[in-house]
Amino acid sequence: MLRLLPLRHDLWADRTVSALDVLESPQTRQRFGRRIVLIGSSAPELGGLRAAVSAPLVPSVMLHAAAVEQILNGTAPSGTR
Repeated sequence: MLRLLPLRHDLWADRTVSALDVLESPQTRQRFGRRIVLIGSSAPELGGLRAAVSAPLVPSVMLHAAAVEQILNGTAPSGTR
């Protein structure tokens, strides 16, 4: 169990890239240099949607990305007081 700060949905568009763009565009692939990249799907039929405080259904890959970001930034809430 990992607690996360609420997700900022306004950042999703800047952080989401279609698989087709990655496959067809060398410029898109270059954007990933020296970055952590998570691969996932938001297709409901693949079971990748989860309930979150910030929205009823969120792609699990976005939750994973938020976890990575918050851990690296030192902003992930801890269960200890």
